[in-house]
Amino acid sequence: MATAPQVFPSSTTATIKAGFWIRVGAYLIDSIILFVVWMILAGIAKVFPDWAQAIVGWLLILSPLAYFMWMWSAKGPWPGQSLGMKALGLKVVKTDGQLLTIWMAGARVLAMAIASLPLYLGLLWVAWDPNNQGWHDKMVGTYVLKV
Repeated sequence: MATAPQVFPSSTTATIKAGFWIRVGAYLIDSIILFVVWMILAGIAKVFPDWAQAIVGWLLILSPLAYFMWMWSAKGPWPGQSLGMKALGLKVVKTDGQLLTIWMAGARVLAMAIASLPLYLGLLWVAWDPNNQGWHDKMVGTYVLKV
């Protein structure tokens, strides 16, 4: 007998936790956006090779951190949502339903990097976790919800 999905509060309405594949889809959209930004930065580095390469190198490393910190935090344009999450109707919140601070969003990005180290096992964990949480979600206390 199937049980009804658990409903959790968010800052707007009651929602259901997002599963693995929809989260993968949102991350793919975000990856495409970041790839376009990286190509623009790489083009700038080729035009100004003397000074821009070191700066662009750091920007390539820091741009995902800055992108997700800003988008997932309460100060972002769609609080709790990256562009990929917005497109697929997802939102990241603390386990109590509150929005992430910019520092908590940064901690979540770093926790994602850590969770991906053992063959992406910590990210794949979402697929079979009863709360649809990856290790990064468990580390910082977040849920990804359908809104």
